[in-house]
Amino acid sequence: MKLQALRTALAAGLLLTALAAGDAWAQGEPDNATDGDPAHELSPALDAEPAPALPAATGYTLERAVVGAGGAHATATGFALDATGGQPAAGPLTGPDLALQGGFWHGCSAAAPVAPVVRVARSGDDVIVSWDAEPADVQYQVWVSTNPYFDPDNPGGVAPVITALTSYPDYGAAASLENHFYVVRGVNACGVVSGNSARRGEFTFELIEGAP
Repeated sequence: MKLQALRTALAAGLLLTALAAGDAWAQGEPDNATDGDPAHELSPALDAEPAPALPAATGYTLERAVVGAGGAHATATGFALDATGGQPAAGPLTGPDLALQGGFWHGCSAAAPVAPVVRVARSGDDVIVSWDAEPADVQYQVWVSTNPYFDPDNPGGVAPVITALTSYPDYGAAASLENHFYVVRGVNACGVVSGNSARRGEFTFELIEGAP
């Protein structure tokens, strides 16, 4: 409706301009009416003007574009979550020092994680938990509890310490009257977690002087 009103207004403006210039007009005659005088003939398209011609294309380039987004593998006790937002660029890309794989659920391949052999030693008031690096592991979960029978699969309020190192200092544990117990799990490059290491602990006993 707005376009039609604009076109009507444009036609009326052109008509008034023509009348003001002295062009003859036979009121009531249809469009293109003529009395034989070519000067009195009307344009067949008073209500529209031809659109200007667009410039010829001179080499437009349509760049290739890919919607990119990240994905992640998240784990916690009792579950693992894989998520992808959008569609990353698909396909493998390789170079002398790198390899990049993109796309929905391209999969992950890595050696199975290994639970390390754990050692515990006292250092002053601290307990140092250490282990040897396992080639398949890229990081480790260190579980600490005062309950000797705690289960990392059902930890209650206990959360692991995540580290890429091969030692963990439990500050002040040796000076505490509570006992502390440790389990370490390996995590591979795909986020898969190993089983439990052998359980280790430190025991603190208060010595009470006896009667002479």
